[in-house]
Amino acid sequence: MNSEDLARELTKANQALTEKDRLIKHHQIALDLVTSTPDHRDQLISSARATVARWRSQRLSSRDHIERWNEILNMEPTKMAITMVSAVDGWGPTLRQNSPWVDDEELEATVGIQSPNSPAHLYGVLTVREMADRLKCSPEAVYERTVAGEFIFLSSPSRVDDRRYPAFQLDERVDKPLLKQTIQKYRDADVNSTLLWSFLRAPLKIYVGLTAIEILLGDMPRHFEMLTLEERSWLYLDVVDEEISRVRW
Repeated sequence: MNSEDLARELTKANQALTEKDRLIKHHQIALDLVTSTPDHRDQLISSARATVARWRSQRLSSRDHIERWNEILNMEPTKMAITMVSAVDGWGPTLRQNSPWVDDEELEATVGIQSPNSPAHLYGVLTVREMADRLKCSPEAVYERTVAGEFIFLSSPSRVDDRRYPAFQLDERVDKPLLKQTIQKYRDADVNSTLLWSFLRAPLKIYVGLTAIEILLGDMPRHFEMLTLEERSWLYLDVVDEEISRVRW
C-alpha cells in the first residue's frame, strides 16, 4: 500500500471513529431525555432551543440545518430521543456534528470553536472595510478577490457591507493555493460558506486536534512529517471532500 492509499484509509478510519463518538454522546443525551424528571428534561430542551435560536440570529449555521434541528426539538421527548440518534434521512451524521446538545469542542463547530493552542485572533472575523485597510486596497478590490475565490466571506451575499471575512486569511503563513482549492470545492458542491467556516475551525481527529486553519498555516502532526508536501495537500483535500459529502447528504 502506497502512502496515498495509507493516508486515505487513515482518513476514513478516523472519520468513522469520530462519528461513532458523536453517536454515543447523543445516545447518552437521548437516554437523559426519556429518564429525567420533567423539569430537568424541559431545561435540557429549552437550552438546546436557545442554542439553535442563536445560530439563526447570528447566522452561524445553514437554514436547512437549523430547520431540521427545530423540527426535532419540537417533537414529543421520546420521539425526539429516537430521532436524534437515527439516520434522519441521511442527515444524522451532519446534525450530530453540529449539535445544540453537546458542549464538547469537537461537536460545537458552529458556535465559535477554536483550538486551545492557537491565537484567538485567527478565529475572528473582519468587516470588508477592515480587510481593505489591512490589505491597503479598496473594499471593491476585496470583493473582486472574493469573487475570484481567494477569500471566504460570511453573511448575506447580496449586501457587501454586511459581509464578514475570517481574519486568518490575512496571515502571511496561509497556504493560499490550498485555501483557494478549499473554497472552490465548497462552491462547486454548492455548500454554504458558513459550513466551510465551521469546518475550518473544528478540531480534526486525523490531525490530532489541529484545525484546518492550523493545517493551512503550515502546522502538521509529527507522524505526517514523512509525507511530501504534495501528499499532505492531497490528504487535506481528501478530508475536505469527506466533510462536503457529509454536509451535502
